[in-house]
Amino acid sequence: MPVNTPRLEIYTERIAMNAKAVIGMCHSHGIQVAAATKVVCGHSAVTHALEAGGADMLADSRVRNLRRIVEAGISRPLMMLRIPAPSWVADVVNYAEISLNSSVDTIEMLSDAAELRGFVIKSSSWLTWVICEKVCRLSVLLMWSRKRHICQALK
Repeated sequence: MPVNTPRLEIYTERIAMNAKAVIGMCHSHGIQVAAATKVVCGHSAVTHALEAGGADMLADSRVRNLRRIVEAGISRPLMMLRIPAPSWVADVVNYAEISLNSSVDTIEMLSDAAELRGFVIKSSSWLTWVICEKVCRLSVLLMWSRKRHICQALK
């Protein structure tokens, strides 16, 4: 007897194959790819398929999903897609190599948390901060009018 319960079937081989095709096109133009895992909540089978497909990094908007990715043994750098609440700053430092931020206060808190962990924030370090004034669905924009203020906060 068929089961009428709604369900989601995930075909990881297809995900890996499609990721490889799209990521290959990006790489051929010198573009690095951060594959977002927001919809699947960092599901290990999907994250492994994205890794196998060649994603340069994995990205999510929730710390718990980044933790799941780490626990799944993924070796790619991780990106935090949301400005973290102050209570999550230490976890962001623990799990994300890259964090998208528009608040100078948040950047300072992340910097303090990284310093407590012994991380040095440099562009070539383990922990990289990407500063943005606005993060839209498809674009990242740094408002040049605040560039000096943000750069001073990072020093």
